[in-house]
Amino acid sequence: MTRHLKTTSILILAILLLFINYSCTSDPKPSDETPDLVSSVEFKNKDNTVNIRLPAEPDRLNPVLTTNSYSRYIYSNIFLELLSYNPVSLKEEPVLVKAKPIANIITDDEGNEGVAYTYELLDNARWSDGQPLTATDVIFTYKAIFNVNVAEAAIFRAALAFISDIVADPANDKKFTVYTNEVYILAEASINSTAILPAHIFDPENLMADIPLADMIKDGEKVGNQEKMKAFAELFTSPPYSRDGDKLIGTGAYKVDKWDAGQSITMSKIDNWWAADGSSNLVAYPDQFVFKIIPDNTTAINALKGELIDISAQVDAGDFTELKSNEFMKSHYNFYTPDTYSYYYIAMNNGDPKLSDKRVRRALTHLTDIDFLINEQFNGLATPLNNTPVHPSKSYFDKDLKPIEYNVEKAKALLAEAGWKDSNANGIVDKEIDGKRVELELEYLVTPGSKFGNAMANLLKDNSAEAGIKINIIPMEMRALLGERVAQRKYDLFGLGAISEPVPDDFNQLWHTSSNNPRGTNRVQFGNAETDALIEKINRTLDENERAVLYKKFQEIIYDEQPMVFLFVPQERIIVSKRFEMTPTSLRPGFKPNRFKLLQ
Repeated sequence: MTRHLKTTSILILAILLLFINYSCTSDPKPSDETPDLVSSVEFKNKDNTVNIRLPAEPDRLNPVLTTNSYSRYIYSNIFLELLSYNPVSLKEEPVLVKAKPIANIITDDEGNEGVAYTYELLDNARWSDGQPLTATDVIFTYKAIFNVNVAEAAIFRAALAFISDIVADPANDKKFTVYTNEVYILAEASINSTAILPAHIFDPENLMADIPLADMIKDGEKVGNQEKMKAFAELFTSPPYSRDGDKLIGTGAYKVDKWDAGQSITMSKIDNWWAADGSSNLVAYPDQFVFKIIPDNTTAINALKGELIDISAQVDAGDFTELKSNEFMKSHYNFYTPDTYSYYYIAMNNGDPKLSDKRVRRALTHLTDIDFLINEQFNGLATPLNNTPVHPSKSYFDKDLKPIEYNVEKAKALLAEAGWKDSNANGIVDKEIDGKRVELELEYLVTPGSKFGNAMANLLKDNSAEAGIKINIIPMEMRALLGERVAQRKYDLFGLGAISEPVPDDFNQLWHTSSNNPRGTNRVQFGNAETDALIEKINRTLDENERAVLYKKFQEIIYDEQPMVFLFVPQERIIVSKRFEMTPTSLRPGFKPNRFKLLQ
């Protein structure tokens, strides 16, 4: 069986590579600060409604179609997954199923291995209109994804390409088995976290009921030519199935009451919600949510001061620190700074002759004053990394690898060891490469509106000059930066951010050589046969202990090769009304609105 690269998933399952504007955003681990949960102050609002700042408006609320990260704030309260991550323990726990799936390795006639994952839905799980949740709904959800006429689902189809079929148990409509065509570490997590849709609502005419899912997966284009498949896609992608509360029927505790474009989205708790009896791990404390769309940070701060919103995340680091000293804010709000599930770094083009020597790359790391950046740009609200691509919260994070300190003299020594010396006394080190004298002059690409990106670039420029490296800062709009220069690998340095979830790391996208192409995300051009084989072995190893050994080996290689400058894990900055008790989480956006408990 040939292992194929997984396309980065909006299921948030594999590490997702994003360009970061460095405007100070974040995610979470509970803060060391003890929140004041009981207050004698008077609050403007008394009801059990949570008013939440939404930094941008969702495009739609259909989880298969949306490309907007803020849509998840809303639809995750409507459409539930089979299993989800506990926001405190970060461990997977059942939501719509009785337990984690039973997994069995299977082998086809040609000797290729796959896995069969068997699930059983909760007996009492039902949709908000009272209809029972069955295996038919699960299979339908995947049919909607694998219908090639649903163009918006293409990224899901790529991310779930390991699935070969889903079969319902003929004797139990709550039981089903998902079959995969390979052994892959993220297969189970991908299946677990797919939001399930109701077949009777989204396909009321049963257009796809008689079309086998296996055929759609195996021969999507041919099956997709059927008129029924096209008719379904037209209905499924129509506005009502993404915006209307009457069509957005889920198993979650809340429904959409009203969507005022550009203003707010109001949700209320469903009467007689099936999980209200405590039969599952689900909770729903507030009676209502009002997501208020406030893109501007200053407007959001004024809304907090006016008690128009109860919670705001993504608060600017400087504003966050200032507001913590405001007497009104201290009396009415709690402040949380959990670590995010992301990190920032500086990409280095390992394929450039000037950066192909790991000693030069390590020298640049020694010239990056990470502590200064954290204190000056993030007001101390960040956690340094150990120069590996593994998030510090993960069990296989290698704690034995020590941070690479800011040290200009060590950088100079490494450059000299690599043959870079200032032969013409012009202040820039040089070296002969392919018979030509080359000065160590590098371009740092940065978007003009990026406050932190520009501060980072200028700091590295100044520090590098002390070691004889000349850095030219090149402002460039994001589309041109990524789509032209970076895609063609015509760059030296630029800023990136990586976002992940508490699932095993699949390093294919960022580090496998097969992803080093104009459309791939191995933008630093790292890797060789050894690291490729190690990545592939990690992805086939289901045993956590065996995989941890492989992860450690990979981290050691990254640490030694230093293919990029790993900066830090930013902390989220969340402000929450003392009307509510809540616990921040490392899961984006840093809070779970359904877990807000009204105190007064």
